[in-house]
Amino acid sequence: MMTSDSADEFVDKMSTLQMVADHQNEILDQVAAASQAAAQAQADAAQSAADAQATYDKVKDLIVAKQSTAKKAPAPKTPAKTK
Repeated sequence: MMTSDSADEFVDKMSTLQMVADHQNEILDQVAAASQAAAQAQADAAQSAADAQATYDKVKDLIVAKQSTAKKAPAPKTPAKTK
């Protein structure tokens, strides 16, 4: 493993390794937080898309129903023009 000529050198090497490990842990924590935020954003986007589709479908159904009702209703009579 690690060899050192003195106790001070060994402590210095261990301190350096600990700093590297601490830095890696910090980076891993940031990556985990970013991953969780991305997953939540994706879930929010999927819900928004589903809500938008539901709203679109309701509006489309209302338009189709109104057009269908308009086709069934008799055309209004226009008064005869007199000369």
